[in-house]
Amino acid sequence: MKKLIITLLLGSFVFAGVTFNKSVGYADTDGTVTVSDGFGVDFALNNGMSFGWDTNSGMMIKAGNLPANVGLRIGIKNNNAAITNTIGLGYDWWTSNGDGISTSVGTYVDYAKSTAAESTTLRLNVSWGF
Repeated sequence: MKKLIITLLLGSFVFAGVTFNKSVGYADTDGTVTVSDGFGVDFALNNGMSFGWDTNSGMMIKAGNLPANVGLRIGIKNNNAAITNTIGLGYDWWTSNGDGISTSVGTYVDYAKSTAAESTTLRLNVSWGF
């Protein structure tokens, strides 16, 4: 019984502050539009900061609670041929803070630059977390 209680207690800390997100990105909007999808996971550091991984932007650091509830995203990804740096701003225009799972829907604009190319991407993001 003691091992079960310890396991449940540690498990509650492991999944506290974890957020999953699914995004659809639209790039090259002034030419032939390319659409990409992405998935990510974030781990909360405190009430406004998190770090995680996104399939499009790589390792991410996110800061929320900026003026006007704007979020800042900074990412870095190694694409075998080049390293891509990303910076973006976003706004969650719908948020549900439930007792168990919170959900949000938002829009983000990301600027990515590597040695090979640079691009601006508009992302629609849905996230849910504990």
